[in-house]
Formats: sequence, structure tokens, C-alpha cells
Amino acid sequence: INIYMRLSKVLQIGYESKQKQEKKMGKRGYERDNELSSGDHQAYINKKTGKLLFNVTGTNNLSDVVTDGYLALGGLKNTSRYKSADTALKKAKEKYHPISTSVIGHSLGSSVGSLIASKTDKVTTLDGGY
Repeated sequence: INIYMRLSKVLQIGYESKQKQEKKMGKRGYERDNELSSGDHQAYINKKTGKLLFNVTGTNNLSDVVTDGYLALGGLKNTSRYKSADTALKKAKEKYHPISTSVIGHSLGSSVGSLIASKTDKVTTLDGGY
């Protein structure tokens, strides 16, 4: 349950404002990379540990409902939601050269996160939309 509670808290933070994300994740030792983050995904780096945390939010707006349709039809990789998260994760890895990368996602974000993660990334999802 402790792991679930921590995971659910970080996932929840992804739906909050940029300022709240920075404050709450800062307390956990992570800095939000504003250039590589959006309302759909966030890149956080812990510079002391060298760990990268990439969070992908679930359905959050009307355009995500369309993305959900693509997911249902097997075309998720053709969406801007997928492409944007994939590009941001790759850029974060190039920028920080992390010791480890954790990709987390909720609902639609579970599907996106699972697909953009590499084989060496740790992937944790909740309520996946598959």
C-alpha cells in the first residue's frame, strides 16, 4: 500500500498547476523541466541521484477523448499526444543522461508511457487504458 500511495500521489500531482508540481516534487528532491513538460506529461530530474521521472497524465481534455478513440482502434502511435511524450522523454534522456528512468502513467497515460519507455526503463502504471 505504501508504494501505491506514493505512486498515486505523484500521478495526482501531474494534473495540478505547474507551480504546484514544482513545489510538491521539489519536496521529493525532483526539479520539473519546464521545457520538456506540458499538461500531458512532465519530466522531473533528481540531480543528486541522477534519476529521471517521467509522468504521463490520463485523459484530461477534449482532444484526449479523440486520442482515446485512436487507442481503441490501435492507432495511438499516430497521435500528437503520443509523439509529443515520446519526443520529450527522448530529449530528457539526452539532456540528463540519467542513471535510471522511471516512466509512470495513469489511464491513457499508462498506454502512452508503456509504449514510449525503453526496455531498461522502469514502468509503473495505474488504471491503464488498453
